[in-house]
Parts: sequence; C-alpha cells; structure tokens
Amino acid sequence: MKIRGTLYLSGSSRSGIATLEWALGNYRLNSPLMPSEQAAASDQITVNAPVGKLPYRFVFPDGSVFESGDPADAETLLHYAGQRLPGSGLGWLENNRKALLIGVCVLMLLIVGTGRYGLPWVADQIARTLPDPWLRLAGIHALDVLDEGLFAPSELSGEQRLEFSQAFHELAAAKQTTPPTLAFRTGQRIGPNAITLPGGVVVLTDELVELAEHPDEVIGVLAHELGHVQQRHPARRLVRSLLIVTVLALVLDDAASLAEELAAASGTLLNLAYTREFEAEADAEAKHLLKRSGRSVESLARMLTRLAEHCGEACTTAPEWFSTHPSFPTRIETLRQP
Repeated sequence: MKIRGTLYLSGSSRSGIATLEWALGNYRLNSPLMPSEQAAASDQITVNAPVGKLPYRFVFPDGSVFESGDPADAETLLHYAGQRLPGSGLGWLENNRKALLIGVCVLMLLIVGTGRYGLPWVADQIARTLPDPWLRLAGIHALDVLDEGLFAPSELSGEQRLEFSQAFHELAAAKQTTPPTLAFRTGQRIGPNAITLPGGVVVLTDELVELAEHPDEVIGVLAHELGHVQQRHPARRLVRSLLIVTVLALVLDDAASLAEELAAASGTLLNLAYTREFEAEADAEAKHLLKRSGRSVESLARMLTRLAEHCGEACTTAPEWFSTHPSFPTRIETLRQP
C-alpha cells in the first residue's frame, strides 16, 4: 500500500514529492530528495491528525515530515498498517459544530451563573459571619468620611429628632435587631434621602423630613432602612464587591493591581444605591415591621410617591431592567398588596 505526498526535510527549507508505503512491518519513505529509503516502525512515527481538510502529517524520527496529498489515502494506509486513526479535538469540534455551540453556551451559562448566583452566595455567607463590632466601626468610619465631603450638620429641631429616634428604636425592638444608630444630617447634594451604612448606622437627611407631609411617612422610610440593617445589606454589598474584584484579579493574573482594586472597591461604602434584590428585601422587611408595630404601610407608599415626583421622569420612565432599584410604581404596588 503506497500513497503520494510531499516531503519536508528536517533542518532544511527544501521540499519535494515523495511516496510512503507500508511494507514488511515498517513505513518506508522514498523521495528524490533523499539518498536512500528511510524505514521506521509505526511506534517510531508520530501521526498528526488533520484539522478540517488539512493533510495528515507523518513525522519521522529524524524530524522529516511527510504530508499526504489526500486525507482519505492516508486513512487507508493507516488502516492497512493496522493503526487507529489519530484523534483530533479540534477536528472533532469542527466536524461537530452543534456540540461546540452547545459547549460554548454551557460555558457562558456557568460563567454567568457563577457571577450572578455563586459569588453573591459565597459573599453573603462571609458577610453574615463578620462580627458586629467590626461592622459598627466600619459604619462609623464611613459616616466620618461622608461628613467630610458630603453631609452638613442637621438643622432639625430637638423635638423632631426625639420623635423619629423613638419611632426608629421602637421599630428596631419589634424585630429584636442589634441596636442600630440613627444619625441626622443635611443631605446637600443627595437631597431627600436615607442611607444605611455597615453596623446598623442609618443616616436621615433633613431634606427627606421636609419633603414628607406627615412624620409617619418618614417613619416608613426608617422602617425600610431597618430592613437593610436586618438583612445586613451594606456588609453583603461590600463583600460582594471585594470578592468579585479579587476573583477577576486572580483569573486575569493581575496580582500587581489587586491591592489597588481592593482599595477602590472599598469605596462602595459610599455608594448609596442597592441592587433591586436588596431593595425588594428591605421593602418586605419594612412592611413586616410597620404592621407588627401597628403602623400603616400606606405611609411608606405615600413617601415613595413623593420621592418619585421629586425625582421626576428619570425615576419613573427608565426601563426597570436598566436600573439598580425596582421602579417606584412597582415598589408602591407591592407595598399595597395584602
């Protein structure tokens, strides 16, 4: 059994016609480029499987390479010599594009699933094990940073502060949470708002109190912030950010910038937006707290309506899938459900 092809001499750029045959238990290579026939046993030759329509390559011990002219001829020769056809992962994938497509889709799902569910779940377990004193220190430090660059002292009266503080701690006691801290500030650039920092530090802005038409509406917002406290959302958000940055740095082998990225990620303490998941959880906790303390959930719904009107079209017409928060209409509708 003899086939024709091209010979590439080892250590030379020369190539020319050649024949390869199986005879007397050996592969026998002949070419005008060679002074004599070269023979080698099958276990001395490396056969490289083709990719697509590329030829088979027979590599001899001295490095010379014989390329078959027709892949079908090479396969016939291999069968004649009693050898199995060499496998080619790339060739198999090329001939099984459906399997390749399915594999790529599965890989993408695994990557997305790990980022969307796996890493957040691990981060949440870590966040729930962090000692409360550590989180409280982090919250106090974050408030100090915000006081330096964002907030101004509150101008609320002593009576207003006392009223909101009493209601705040009554709501917290109803859920038997770790005693949180309520701080009053003028929001300035962030306007009417309330934010929750790690360790149960809640900040209420004067602008939010001014926007409300009744103290119960402010208390409804405080119940929402206590929902963030109860679910440890600030700690979970921080650990999620740090974990994702760490994994990306390790995967990309960018350890040199890891410390810098971790430091930058700590800035998420100052990020006042939560995910839609966290906002929905906090609203559910607020609904439970208000009902348990004998207060109306409608007060929070009314306050959200005022915030939506204050925010304008940017908060009411943007696609919900594009936002980090559920839309105000969605939240209000959910709160008003029995």
